[in-house]
Amino acid sequence: MLLHDKTGSRPYCAAYALRCLGPVAADALPDLIECLKEPARALQVEVVCALGAIHQEPERVVPLLVEILAKPEIPRDERELHGAAILALTQFGPQAKLAVPRLIQLATNADASVREDAAEALKQIGPAVGRIAGRKP
Repeated sequence: MLLHDKTGSRPYCAAYALRCLGPVAADALPDLIECLKEPARALQVEVVCALGAIHQEPERVVPLLVEILAKPEIPRDERELHGAAILALTQFGPQAKLAVPRLIQLATNADASVREDAAEALKQIGPAVGRIAGRKP
């Protein structure tokens, strides 16, 4: 599969194509998940976006997305990956409840865009949770 081809941008393009296919690309989940181990950040971001667009097997994918968000502080070079993971979680809706504790933490992040993304994800996962997270202290 092109996802495992180490030549140029082929893995990135393959992940993008799978992202565009959405749920019909569910058979590619194991290969996409394997690509998360690749060091290329742009490929990781595209894979995470594809996982969200496919939004299948939440019991397998949501914990991987939560793991991406696990660091207490978001390193500058991982902000795009974090944003993609939050967006991907929104596409799982209520099936992403496992992410709620971390998203609530991120809803108080110093970075306004992280706070907004986390609050939006919480609204998509569960409206009541989103209202609580969106309140100002």
